[in-house]
Amino acid sequence: MSPAARLCLRAELRTRHRSWLVLALLIGLAGGAVLATAASARRTDSALARHVTAYGLADVVSMRGFYVDGRETLDLERVARLPQVVAASRWGRLAAIFRSHSGKPVVPDGNAGVGIGVWLDQHGGREVDRTRLLRGRAPRPDRPDEALVNTTAFTRLGYEIGDTVQVRLVSHAALWGRPSAADRLIEDPAKARTGPLVRVRIVGVVAAVQEGVPGNVMLGPAFYREHGGRRLGLLFEGVSVRLRHGSEDVPAFERAFRQLAGRDHPGFVVPHDVRPGIQDPIRMQARVLLLLAVFGAIALLLFIAQALTRDELLRAPEHATLQVLGMPST
Repeated sequence: MSPAARLCLRAELRTRHRSWLVLALLIGLAGGAVLATAASARRTDSALARHVTAYGLADVVSMRGFYVDGRETLDLERVARLPQVVAASRWGRLAAIFRSHSGKPVVPDGNAGVGIGVWLDQHGGREVDRTRLLRGRAPRPDRPDEALVNTTAFTRLGYEIGDTVQVRLVSHAALWGRPSAADRLIEDPAKARTGPLVRVRIVGVVAAVQEGVPGNVMLGPAFYREHGGRRLGLLFEGVSVRLRHGSEDVPAFERAFRQLAGRDHPGFVVPHDVRPGIQDPIRMQARVLLLLAVFGAIALLLFIAQALTRDELLRAPEHATLQVLGMPST
């Protein structure tokens, strides 16, 4: 750099450093906002995939029982051991009578339903459909009557952490008998005579991480063993599995599953099939964010071009003076 150029640069820094600093800050802030919006678009588009991976959501859920096909013949343990399965968790929905904190009867299904679920093995909430604790703590293995509730049940029931819920369990014989006790699930739990009367204490609240998940009060396998095991009535029981190659393994798994089921018609649900309906609005939101980022980038470029052009026009009279003093034009 020639001495004349250095002299000119020092003069520019003395007189224009504040305006340059303000311009640089504005460009930095606007550019940061554009980049943040673009990153938000990318993360929004991948939100469902990351959610499925983070919580280990099931690729297939198969069910049997009173509410499904009226049979209990399908061997769910064999389903969990099929070659395509990499992880599995068995669970059930208890036939039980209980009420909300305000005393209203609670049904196990429907739009406002809340059920009492029970994990039938030690894998529940750990390997498949992993739980995310939001409040409180996890139940202790040595205390079988401690329960978790998901956010849906927490809102609908009105109980708080530490509250005790009185539950009338329904025995297997009462559920499958004639008439079935399933028609009496809104009775007063203190007066019903369908099975043992127990109390469970809510110790934690977990996120409802599955698509379309209902309200659920979840108990551990120790509760099931403590209160009779197979002598308790289950409205349905199922096994949630993750497959080795995800959705690619579903056809082979279904063929093996149908062979095990034989003439029965147990439930077979592929959560992946409903995920496009969830992904579509997410993708639309991601595209809107991406468009905002593009328009923001264009606006930023126009702003920079206008600022530089304006500065150059204001400095044009100085160029002639500098050339007269011997400053080269290039």
